[in-house]
Amino acid sequence: MLRVRMLLLVIAAMAAPMWAQPPEGAPPPTVPAPAPGDEAVIPPGMESLIGDMVGRGQQLPGGCTLSDGQIDRTAVRATYTCQDGQVALELLHPTAAPAGALRTQQFALAVKSGTAPPGFVDAVAERVRAREGEFTWKIITGGAGGGERGMRSVLLTAAAVLVGLLLLAAMVRAVLRLRRGRGSGAT
Repeated sequence: MLRVRMLLLVIAAMAAPMWAQPPEGAPPPTVPAPAPGDEAVIPPGMESLIGDMVGRGQQLPGGCTLSDGQIDRTAVRATYTCQDGQVALELLHPTAAPAGALRTQQFALAVKSGTAPPGFVDAVAERVRAREGEFTWKIITGGAGGGERGMRSVLLTAAAVLVGLLLLAAMVRAVLRLRRGRGSGAT
Protein backbone atom coordinates (compact mmCIF):
# COMPACT_ATOMS: atom_id res chain seq x y z
CA MET A 1 0.00 0.00 0.00
CA LEU A 2 2.88 2.35 0.79
CA ARG A 3 4.35 1.79 -2.66
CA VAL A 4 1.04 2.57 -4.33
CA ARG A 5 0.91 5.87 -2.42
CA MET A 6 4.48 6.63 -3.46
CA LEU A 7 3.57 5.89 -7.08
CA LEU A 8 0.61 8.26 -6.93
CA LEU A 9 2.76 10.99 -5.35
CA VAL A 10 5.41 10.67 -8.05
CA ILE A 11 2.82 10.83 -10.84
CA ALA A 12 1.18 13.87 -9.23
CA ALA A 13 4.56 15.59 -8.86
CA MET A 14 5.42 14.94 -12.50
CA ALA A 15 2.06 16.27 -13.71
CA ALA A 16 1.99 19.34 -11.42
CA PRO A 17 3.85 21.68 -13.81
CA MET A 18 1.02 21.33 -16.33
CA TRP A 19 -1.29 23.07 -13.87
CA ALA A 20 1.23 25.63 -12.63
CA GLN A 21 -0.03 28.95 -11.34
CA PRO A 22 1.31 32.40 -12.33
CA PRO A 23 4.61 33.39 -10.67
CA GLU A 24 4.42 34.33 -7.02
CA GLY A 25 3.54 37.99 -6.56
CA ALA A 26 1.96 38.32 -10.02
CA PRO A 27 -1.55 39.73 -9.84
CA PRO A 28 -4.17 37.25 -11.04
CA PRO A 29 -5.53 37.93 -14.52
CA THR A 30 -9.14 39.10 -14.72
CA VAL A 31 -9.81 37.06 -17.86
CA PRO A 32 -10.05 33.30 -17.49
CA ALA A 33 -6.90 31.33 -18.12
CA PRO A 34 -7.11 28.83 -20.95
CA ALA A 35 -7.34 25.23 -19.80
CA PRO A 36 -4.15 23.15 -20.08
CA GLY A 37 -3.58 22.41 -23.75
CA ASP A 38 -5.86 25.26 -24.91
CA GLU A 39 -4.65 28.53 -26.38
CA ALA A 40 -5.95 32.12 -26.16
CA VAL A 41 -5.82 33.73 -29.60
CA ILE A 42 -6.72 37.09 -31.04
CA PRO A 43 -9.81 36.60 -33.21
CA PRO A 44 -9.97 38.00 -36.75
CA GLY A 45 -11.54 41.43 -37.26
CA MET A 46 -9.81 43.09 -34.29
CA GLU A 47 -7.29 45.08 -36.36
CA SER A 48 -9.01 48.47 -36.05
CA LEU A 49 -9.67 48.10 -32.32
CA ILE A 50 -6.12 46.98 -31.62
CA GLY A 51 -4.77 49.81 -33.78
CA ASP A 52 -6.66 52.26 -31.55
CA MET A 53 -5.35 50.51 -28.43
CA VAL A 54 -1.70 50.78 -29.46
CA GLY A 55 -2.02 54.45 -30.49
CA ARG A 56 -2.14 54.33 -34.28
CA GLY A 57 -1.94 57.92 -35.56
CA GLN A 58 -1.33 59.39 -32.09
CA GLN A 59 1.69 60.95 -30.45
CA LEU A 60 2.49 59.30 -27.12
CA PRO A 61 4.86 60.32 -24.26
CA GLY A 62 8.51 60.57 -25.25
CA GLY A 63 7.50 61.71 -28.74
CA CYS A 64 6.63 58.10 -29.60
CA THR A 65 4.54 57.24 -32.64
CA LEU A 66 3.53 53.81 -33.87
CA SER A 67 5.79 52.89 -36.79
CA ASP A 68 4.94 49.21 -37.23
CA GLY A 69 2.44 46.75 -35.87
CA GLN A 70 1.76 43.07 -36.26
CA ILE A 71 -0.99 40.85 -34.90
CA ASP A 72 0.07 37.25 -34.45
CA ARG A 73 -2.22 34.51 -33.22
CA THR A 74 -1.44 35.11 -29.55
CA ALA A 75 0.21 38.53 -29.38
CA VAL A 76 0.28 42.06 -30.71
CA ARG A 77 3.73 43.41 -31.53
CA ALA A 78 3.97 47.17 -31.84
CA THR A 79 7.10 49.13 -32.70
CA TYR A 80 7.32 52.83 -31.91
CA THR A 81 9.72 55.49 -33.08
CA CYS A 82 10.55 57.68 -30.08
CA GLN A 83 12.88 60.65 -29.56
CA ASP A 84 15.57 58.38 -28.07
CA GLY A 85 15.17 55.44 -30.48
CA GLN A 86 12.80 52.59 -31.18
CA VAL A 87 10.76 50.75 -28.58
CA ALA A 88 9.06 47.40 -29.23
CA LEU A 89 6.04 46.56 -27.11
CA GLU A 90 4.15 43.27 -26.94
CA LEU A 91 0.54 42.79 -25.80
CA LEU A 92 -0.30 39.27 -24.61
CA HIS A 93 -2.98 37.34 -22.77
CA PRO A 94 -2.30 38.03 -19.05
CA THR A 95 -1.57 34.37 -18.32
CA ALA A 96 1.16 34.28 -21.00
CA ALA A 97 2.95 37.43 -19.86
CA PRO A 98 6.50 37.54 -18.56
CA ALA A 99 7.20 38.66 -15.01
CA GLY A 100 7.15 42.42 -14.67
CA ALA A 101 4.65 43.00 -17.47
CA LEU A 102 2.07 45.74 -16.87
CA ARG A 103 -1.38 44.14 -16.72
CA THR A 104 -4.83 45.36 -17.68
CA GLN A 105 -8.06 43.36 -17.47
CA GLN A 106 -7.55 41.69 -20.86
CA PHE A 107 -3.86 42.16 -21.67
CA ALA A 108 -0.34 42.30 -20.35
CA LEU A 109 2.10 44.80 -21.88
CA ALA A 110 5.80 43.99 -22.01
CA VAL A 111 8.68 46.01 -23.47
CA LYS A 112 10.51 43.63 -25.83
CA SER A 113 13.34 45.96 -26.90
CA GLY A 114 14.50 49.53 -26.49
CA THR A 115 14.07 51.79 -23.51
CA ALA A 116 10.56 53.09 -22.97
CA PRO A 117 10.41 56.81 -22.16
CA PRO A 118 8.82 57.79 -18.84
CA GLY A 119 5.04 57.47 -18.96
CA PHE A 120 5.03 55.70 -22.34
CA VAL A 121 3.96 52.19 -21.23
CA ASP A 122 1.39 53.67 -18.82
CA ALA A 123 -0.07 55.78 -21.66
CA VAL A 124 -0.42 52.73 -23.92
CA ALA A 125 -1.94 50.78 -21.01
CA GLU A 126 -4.52 53.55 -20.51
CA ARG A 127 -5.44 53.37 -24.20
CA VAL A 128 -5.81 49.58 -23.88
CA ARG A 129 -7.95 49.89 -20.73
CA ALA A 130 -10.23 52.42 -22.44
CA ARG A 131 -11.01 50.01 -25.30
CA GLU A 132 -10.49 46.47 -24.02
CA GLY A 133 -14.14 46.04 -23.04
CA GLU A 134 -14.83 45.52 -26.76
CA PHE A 135 -12.24 42.73 -26.97
CA THR A 136 -12.67 39.03 -26.16
CA TRP A 137 -9.96 36.40 -26.43
CA LYS A 138 -10.91 33.34 -28.47
CA ILE A 139 -9.99 30.07 -26.76
CA ILE A 140 -8.85 27.37 -29.16
CA THR A 141 -9.26 23.89 -27.70
CA GLY A 142 -6.12 21.79 -27.99
CA GLY A 143 -3.93 24.78 -28.84
CA ALA A 144 -4.58 24.50 -32.61
CA GLY A 145 -1.04 23.91 -33.64
CA GLY A 146 0.21 22.96 -30.21
CA GLY A 147 3.20 25.23 -29.96
CA GLU A 148 5.65 25.05 -27.08
CA ARG A 149 2.97 24.68 -24.42
CA GLY A 150 1.25 21.78 -26.18
CA MET A 151 4.55 19.97 -26.70
CA ARG A 152 5.52 20.60 -23.07
CA SER A 153 2.27 19.05 -21.88
CA VAL A 154 2.79 16.01 -24.08
CA LEU A 155 6.37 15.56 -22.86
CA LEU A 156 5.42 15.98 -19.20
CA THR A 157 2.59 13.50 -19.55
CA ALA A 158 4.84 11.00 -21.31
CA ALA A 159 7.49 11.40 -18.60
CA ALA A 160 4.88 10.88 -15.86
CA VAL A 161 3.58 7.74 -17.58
CA LEU A 162 7.12 6.40 -18.02
CA VAL A 163 7.98 6.98 -14.36
CA GLY A 164 4.69 5.39 -13.34
CA LEU A 165 5.39 2.31 -15.46
CA LEU A 166 8.90 1.98 -14.06
CA LEU A 167 7.58 2.18 -10.50
CA LEU A 168 4.86 -0.33 -11.31
CA ALA A 169 7.45 -2.73 -12.77
CA ALA A 170 9.61 -2.33 -9.65
CA MET A 171 6.61 -3.06 -7.43
CA VAL A 172 5.66 -6.18 -9.42
CA ARG A 173 9.25 -7.39 -9.24
CA ALA A 174 9.33 -6.87 -5.46
CA VAL A 175 6.05 -8.75 -4.98
CA LEU A 176 7.33 -11.66 -7.09
CA ARG A 177 10.53 -11.80 -5.01
CA LEU A 178 8.49 -11.89 -1.81
CA ARG A 179 6.32 -14.74 -3.12
CA ARG A 180 9.39 -16.71 -4.22
CA GLY A 181 11.01 -16.20 -0.84
CA ARG A 182 7.89 -17.47 0.98
CA GLY A 183 7.54 -20.42 -1.39
CA SER A 184 11.14 -21.69 -0.93
CA GLY A 185 11.10 -21.39 2.88
CA ALA A 186 7.82 -23.29 3.44
CA THR A 187 8.58 -27.05 3.51
